[in-house]
Amino acid sequence: MLGCGRLAHEEILLEERVVQIITAGDLQTLKPTSSRSVAVGDHHICVTFLNDLTFGYRVSEWHGLILLYDDENGYVPEHVYGNFFYFWPLPKNSNGLCEWRWAL
Repeated sequence: MLGCGRLAHEEILLEERVVQIITAGDLQTLKPTSSRSVAVGDHHICVTFLNDLTFGYRVSEWHGLILLYDDENGYVPEHVYGNFFYFWPLPKNSNGLCEWRWAL
């Protein structure tokens, strides 16, 4: 059987990479709300986002499959889902780089 530790580790790596792309201001590389999957590392995910103009934040959500190898069953697909809340638009610092804050 697959250990939850392996799946959790892969999910964390995927989430870190997606959040890194978003906070770098490269959201369009994830093709949000296009219903198309994109490769992030070794995994493919679909990304969407929702804007809340009343409170000024955006929610990016993603879902996809992580394939893990199991000696008993071979490759086993595991469904993953994640989301990230942040203020939008991302404010820029004096160097023109995006600065982000958690939306709480």
